[in-house]
Amino acid sequence: MINLLSQITANYFLVKPRATGIYVKMEVREHIFVPLGNGTLFLGVVFGLEHLLASGMIEKMLKVIAIQSEHCAPFAEAVKQGLKSYH
Repeated sequence: MINLLSQITANYFLVKPRATGIYVKMEVREHIFVPLGNGTLFLGVVFGLEHLLASGMIEKMLKVIAIQSEHCAPFAEAVKQGLKSYH
């Protein structure tokens, strides 16, 4: 279990640098839409933006908006049902 958890956590931090690329190369300044999928890309972008904010590279946090396919949207369905946690 610990090994699996460390692999999952490491994946977030491998994605973090993409936030810099998205911000700089795409000139994103307010909102960014990120596929939710299993959450790795989404959390990696959030962690990356938090790092940019903490290091002073950006002045304010971008609004990160998770998107899912209409035909496979378990997170969106959980939100609609008012669930506080989702497993």
